[in-house]
Amino acid sequence: PSAARPPFERAHELAVMSNIPLTRELAQTWLTSVAARMGELPNDGGGWGAALGTARRIGDPLQEATIHQQRALGMAAGANPDWPAILDDLERAAALFEASEVRPALVRTLRGQARALDALDRRQDAAAARAHAAELGRAISCWRATSSRTPADTTAAFSDPPARLVGADQTSARTAPGEPSSP
Repeated sequence: PSAARPPFERAHELAVMSNIPLTRELAQTWLTSVAARMGELPNDGGGWGAALGTARRIGDPLQEATIHQQRALGMAAGANPDWPAILDDLERAAALFEASEVRPALVRTLRGQARALDALDRRQDAAAARAHAAELGRAISCWRATSSRTPADTTAAFSDPPARLVGADQTSARTAPGEPSSP
């Protein structure tokens, strides 16, 4: 995450200079997300709230979903995650991604949602979210067997979210849950 900070700082600087609605807020959102993943979440929540307000005001559901997703990932990386708030953001993001038919982002969001549900001890709901993510992933060909990886040494299918949202108990990111990895 620390290597991501300088490009996002530059993007934010350019966005502020250009004064294009949502651009500066999105750049601030990504800066806040990087800071949160490094354990430096600002007390005021960074730029997430302003970015959500702008996305809603200009009617951009895809950006709104992305901001909800990033805020959830950032909050999950904090010292004391607010799992109900994280789950709320992930549910909002999932609904918006589904309505926008952005299925790869929906798969990522559902996987995070399953981890949040696990943290809230809602195992059946977590299993349902994982199954939905796996089914959708297979439908869009996002899962494929690998030749030399096991579930314990693989990374997330589309991104590398904090360990709190993708734990060691996850199956291979390139193999759908319940499907064996290739030897």
